[in-house]
Amino acid sequence: MSNQIQKASAEVTEILKHLPEDMTDKLPQDFVKMLKKISAKDHKIYIDDAKSLSEQGVSKKTINLLIILYRNFWCDEEERKKLDKMLIDNEKKTKN
Repeated sequence: MSNQIQKASAEVTEILKHLPEDMTDKLPQDFVKMLKKISAKDHKIYIDDAKSLSEQGVSKKTINLLIILYRNFWCDEEERKKLDKMLIDNEKKTKN
């Protein structure tokens, strides 16, 4: 398994500790356990609740993983459609 995936897993695991329980309860517990299991044990990250994620220095893989979690577990159908459109538009821009 790549070191980047292990670091992203560690970062997401730490970020989840700072989210409201009603959000983390929506995640499959097997998935959360898997994240913890594959997390890089030597990768320490401190999350400052007063700062945005972009200010925390988390990896792009971490942001992508959080987008997937948001899309699949936290947003409603309308938000999901908007997010899907945005992701498709961004993908088209990067291919051009």
